[in-house]
Amino acid sequence: MTNTPDFGTPEPLPDAPRPGVIPLRSLGLGEILGGAFLTIRRYPALLLGSTALVMLISQLLGVVAMLPVLGEFGRILASGVEPTPEEIVPLLLRIAVGGLIAVVFGMLGQVFLTGLATIVVSRAVVGKPITFSEAWAELRPNLLRLLGVSVLYGLAVLVGAVLCVLPGIWAAVLFSFAMPALVLERLTVGQAFQRSKALVRDAWWSTFGILAAAVGIAWVVNLVLSLPFAGNGFGPAARGVLEAYSTSELLLSSVASFVAGVLTYPFISAVVALVYIDRRIIVERLDVQLAQAAEGP
Repeated sequence: MTNTPDFGTPEPLPDAPRPGVIPLRSLGLGEILGGAFLTIRRYPALLLGSTALVMLISQLLGVVAMLPVLGEFGRILASGVEPTPEEIVPLLLRIAVGGLIAVVFGMLGQVFLTGLATIVVSRAVVGKPITFSEAWAELRPNLLRLLGVSVLYGLAVLVGAVLCVLPGIWAAVLFSFAMPALVLERLTVGQAFQRSKALVRDAWWSTFGILAAAVGIAWVVNLVLSLPFAGNGFGPAARGVLEAYSTSELLLSSVASFVAGVLTYPFISAVVALVYIDRRIIVERLDVQLAQAAEGP
């Protein structure tokens, strides 16, 4: 008796190639999160080192701007005399200016770090090495447009949040791919938003779920890393607004923000870039192009 083929049993599909941090096929949540962690492990100098430098400068600017104000607060508290509005208002304005300086630099730094992480992830996916000079050469022409995307994205989310929280969340997810699309596809600001909208349109809930999981992980990491620097907890707030501004608490808060930011900023940026790549694999079969790029020099 001759053996006949069993046409009812399909042959197993070959495994997807994996030249880098993810398999080149549609990804699950665990693969995206794992790919983000693996990218940071493979490129620690680029991602963690660059983030540490940006965070250090940002925190130093905030501390330098705030320390003279804290000295004035200390003098007022030490006098034992009830401060007058004429004394308090200028100090509060100086606090606002110092905070604004730190926020502006932090925003510029975040634009740089997001673009850098996107470029590094694009190389990590195909298993290619990259130096800082190579990444900077690719990122530099896009910086102004990245800043424009960042400002408009923030405004869209802010307006949505002011109108109601849900529109803000909807806008944040819908336009979450604008920055990686601009960097990797050389788009204009308007084209980047349209591109993100097109990629997210039929997958808003899945995109929201993955990004929410990443943000949740980052929040937990931030919380855990901040605990050793929490100082004396909520005591200062209970003693009054003026006493809450102490030099030691400012320094502890800056150290906590630095440590948490160094780990969470690259992770979130890498997750967004990987979800963007995953959507393009599903919609456009980008995996074919990525496999070809991985085989090239």
